[in-house]
Amino acid sequence: MPVIDCIENLYQIYGAGLHKIRFDLKQQHNIEISHQSIENILLNSNYEFNYETRSYSGYYLFDSLWVKINGEWNYILALFDVKLNTLVSIKLVDSEDSKTIYQFLNESLRNQEKKSIGTDLKHEYREAIDKLKVKHHFCKFHVKQAINKRFKDYFDKNQLKEEEFEELIDLKKHIFKILDAENLNDAKNLRKRLFERKFPQNTFTIKIVDKFIIPYFQKLTNHLENKNMPSTNNKIENIFQKIFPKNIKRTMKIEQGLLSRFMLKLNYWNIKNEKEKNHTSF
Repeated sequence: MPVIDCIENLYQIYGAGLHKIRFDLKQQHNIEISHQSIENILLNSNYEFNYETRSYSGYYLFDSLWVKINGEWNYILALFDVKLNTLVSIKLVDSEDSKTIYQFLNESLRNQEKKSIGTDLKHEYREAIDKLKVKHHFCKFHVKQAINKRFKDYFDKNQLKEEEFEELIDLKKHIFKILDAENLNDAKNLRKRLFERKFPQNTFTIKIVDKFIIPYFQKLTNHLENKNMPSTNNKIENIFQKIFPKNIKRTMKIEQGLLSRFMLKLNYWNIKNEKEKNHTSF
C-alpha cells in the first residue's frame, strides 16, 4: 500500500519521527493519520534478512549495540562479513555475557567458514571466541584508546618526577609503534626491543606490558599476518551509527518496536550498499 510504503521510506531513509512523518503526509499528500497508526505500521514492518548468498568469507567483525527498551538496557549482537561487506546475523539479547555471545556466534556460523573474528577488548568477547576456536584479532583503535586512558588515569592519580614521566611517555610511544607496525617481523622486532628497554617497573607498567601486550601480542598483530583481517572495527561501527544513532537507541519502549525500526534502517543500508558495490567508477 502506498501510504505504508511512504511511512516506511520516511523512517528508513530519513529517520523521521512520528510527528515528522505525520506532518509530511499531511503537507505532501493531504493524508490525515494518527501517531498511533504510524507507530502500528512501523511495528508491523516485517523486513528480514534476505541475502542471495548464504556462504560467507570466513572473515568477520563482531560487536554489540546497547539499546534501551522501556528504561532497561539490552544488546543487539551483530556479526559482519568483512569481505562481503554485509551483516551476517543480528540478535536482541538481555545479557552480554560470554555464554550468550558464544551461543550467538556458534549459531550464526554453523556450517560456515570461520577464519577470524575482530572485536574490541571486552573479556566476554575473548572468552566466547577462544571457546569457538577461531583466530581472534583486536581492533587497533580500541586498543590505542584503552592504552591512552590507562596512561592518562595513571598520570592524573600520581605525582611523577619529570624523568619518570618521560620514561612512561617513551614506553607508550614504543607500544604504539608495535601497534602501527607495517608487518609482523617489524612488530616482533619492536617487541624484542621492548624487553630490552629500561622503564619504571611498577604495578602499572607490569599490567600494561606483562599482562596485556606480551600475552595478547598475537591478537594485536594477527591482521599483519593476513591482510584480509581489518585492523579496526570501523565498518561494523559505521553501520551501527547510521542505523541507530544515540538519540534513537535510548527511546524504544518495546522489543518489537526496536527490532522493526532496526531492520527498516538496515534494509535501506543494504540497498545503498548493493548499489555502491555494483557502481563502476571511471
